[in-house]
Amino acid sequence: MSPESVYEIISNDAVRLGGRFSDMSQRAAVYHHLYLMSGGNFIFPLSTAHETLWARWYLFLAKIGAHFLAVFDFSCKTSRRNKIKAYQKYVNTFKKNNRDIMMLSYRVFHFTRLYGDHEFVCATMPTRLKKSFLYCHQLSQNNQKMSHTEQRHFFADFVRWQQVNINGPAFTDALAEFDWPLAKWFCARPWVWFSYFGLRRCIAYKNYCDTEERIQKNLKAFDWAAEKSWASVEMDLKSNTLFPRKSTFDADTYFSDLGMAPTSTP
Repeated sequence: MSPESVYEIISNDAVRLGGRFSDMSQRAAVYHHLYLMSGGNFIFPLSTAHETLWARWYLFLAKIGAHFLAVFDFSCKTSRRNKIKAYQKYVNTFKKNNRDIMMLSYRVFHFTRLYGDHEFVCATMPTRLKKSFLYCHQLSQNNQKMSHTEQRHFFADFVRWQQVNINGPAFTDALAEFDWPLAKWFCARPWVWFSYFGLRRCIAYKNYCDTEERIQKNLKAFDWAAEKSWASVEMDLKSNTLFPRKSTFDADTYFSDLGMAPTSTP
């Protein structure tokens, strides 16, 4: 089978597993398995699984707040219906972005496992990120771990690469088109809390559309997770009430059937 055919198969699987915009819990399960298949070396999926579950409940609360503001925000003369329409358009960009990143992570991880630094997924990657993926796969096959410094470089390089290629342009364009000023102000300043942060920590954004700020906040989340240990952070993920336990997507069976099941738990 040609690399082109395999890439198409992996891409189609990524689309199917990405699900609908609202299928965030399903995507968290896929992220968790990517983390396991990396032998615990690719930290981005573990961190982003937490972020995906945070987004699910945060957007639920934000929706309630948006409907409240739509009634009582007299500074914006547009109708309540148009305010909610503008808000929903932005939120759909957020959800689509969440799905796009999962699909990208899935394609890159599995294709580099099979074909190394092939141009299909690595053409725009920095050299160090390419090497990190190859090193990750090599170590996972031998049940070995990257050092903390290597994991952090791998995490930072992947975050920056996907932010520049997916997150940055999507959010910049979406916020520019958001024509409800007060709701736009709140949406640009989300309050982020992952289950492993503890009660005294959170991440507050000044401008969520600032690519560099998002990168630095992601690194802060990484450092807080590293303080606890990855095993503890994974346990927090699996104990999260929003993490799927019974669903139509059976991740264990799916990945086993593909021959991609993890050989060991980190």
